[in-house]
Amino acid sequence: MKVICVGLQKTGTKSICTALRYLGFTVFDWEEQIFDFLDHWVDVFQNGAQPDVKRVYHNADAALDIPANFFWEKILEAFPDCKVLLSEREEDSWVKSFVIPNLSYT
Repeated sequence: MKVICVGLQKTGTKSICTALRYLGFTVFDWEEQIFDFLDHWVDVFQNGAQPDVKRVYHNADAALDIPANFFWEKILEAFPDCKVLLSEREEDSWVKSFVIPNLSYT
């Protein structure tokens, strides 16, 4: 593991993912993390098990989005030489990016 992107979704993580893959990194985006280790994450989130970050991320060069951004400190502890990348976005713009157009919330 070389890079943990701890930014929330909608803060440029897809662009970062694309750039890292272009540079030759093996990137675990949310799909690789969730689908490849579904039973493990169900155990973590439903049963309170501790995430086995060494097992999940041992073949990854970089991890982005959920669940890596939840457990980035554990990942950093397991892979102390990796870099931590924080991506941010202005709050109002970030919130609006989650709103589905033409959907009433009242």
